Amino acid sequence: MICEGGDNDLAVLPEGPGVYAFCRANEFLYVGQSPTQGIRVRVGQHLAPRDQGGTLRLHWCRLHCQDGACGERKACIGSAFQRYQTWLSRHCEVWTITAAGLADESKAGRLEDMLISATQPTFQHLSDQSR
Repeated sequence: MICEGGDNDLAVLPEGPGVYAFCRANEFLYVGQSPTQGIRVRVGQHLAPRDQGGTLRLHWCRLHCQDGACGERKACIGSAFQRYQTWLSRHCEVWTITAAGLADESKAGRLEDMLISATQPTFQHLSDQSR
């Protein structure tokens, strides 16, 4: 098992399966898994204009968009998406855990659940009250 951290450059992230976390200082912001498509691809999707999942972006926008730029569903588009991208690239690091066994979705899911339980990431689960 390899645990690497401190990078926010997609080119240096692992291509293989694993679990990843967006972190800031001593705070976990979001933990995710990528058992099939690889960590580099999945983390890159968080930065793409059309995120395939969107939990981190959605919760960030629920807390940071008061100007209507996120739209009715708080989808984080336009200028709000640009602020989100800037925030991720300037203030967050990506930590990764890779191992051959993490290509199994159930094993990756268990590790992800353990990390979520242990770290209580800020943007993992926000209640509907924050909408």
